[in-house]
Amino acid sequence: MTKKLTVIILAAGLASGCATTTSSYQYKGDHSRAYNLAQAGGLYDARDYDIPRDQRDGVMSKGWDVTGDALLFNSGHGLGLDWGKSLGLGLLTSAFAPKGVMERDSVFGWIPETQAGDAGEAWELMSNTLLDGIEKSLQQANVKYIVDNRNLHQDLPLVSEYIFSSVRIVDPEHGCPDWESANRDYDQSCYVATTVYAPTEEPRKVPDFLMAGQNGYGFYANDEADYSRIKVNIPKGSNLDKNQLLAGISHELPAWAFIFVASQKLNTDGYTAPVILTTGKAELFITPDQG
Repeated sequence: MTKKLTVIILAAGLASGCATTTSSYQYKGDHSRAYNLAQAGGLYDARDYDIPRDQRDGVMSKGWDVTGDALLFNSGHGLGLDWGKSLGLGLLTSAFAPKGVMERDSVFGWIPETQAGDAGEAWELMSNTLLDGIEKSLQQANVKYIVDNRNLHQDLPLVSEYIFSSVRIVDPEHGCPDWESANRDYDQSCYVATTVYAPTEEPRKVPDFLMAGQNGYGFYANDEADYSRIKVNIPKGSNLDKNQLLAGISHELPAWAFIFVASQKLNTDGYTAPVILTTGKAELFITPDQG
């Protein structure tokens, strides 16, 4: 069944192309940390958003730090719709309509050269790290799961090679059915899958605001097709929340791995705010107060 499941959930990213790289990035103090992380990681369409000072203070004071608990399920204070609504006050507008690389969830980061002997080791390490973060976050929440695909190298014709992993949540209590109850349909299952493309062939200078004076293997999110990603599928009827799942996973990742969560269209006319998750904290694209 593993091979079949791999084929079912690999619809995205099957296009040719060579990964591009981003040179060392200089931090821009008049922009948010989220903006700087995004630009450094290849999310070139990133932008900050202005909100009134009184609203900014309220949002920023919360910190949106989820390291205290995984916020895995709908709780009224997560990174899903409730989080978006609580930002509110002008943030949930059509201004958040994403474009380009900001339309998709992605993973980027820099593995220090001290942790990998070459690009191949860095590639394996990134895939292993993401899978380990998924498993640890689910274990912390006492959620049952099955690893259907563990760090599988996929080298298909006309497609750049990548490493693929998938974890299927099997927990009827949370609306995640077993394989038979899901009619043997992956779209009716709860799962988290990662696709990791190769990093830069040689170590490059890591942005100083992340790791001063260090070199690392870069995983960038700027390629049209060959960008590393994490996909969460939650069927109707489940009480899991995609963004809260991602926050829990991020909490288990090292400081050099980042998850970008794109804006999501609401049932209303607005969008949720885009965020970058770093060790469980949500960095917001909000213009810093210059006053």
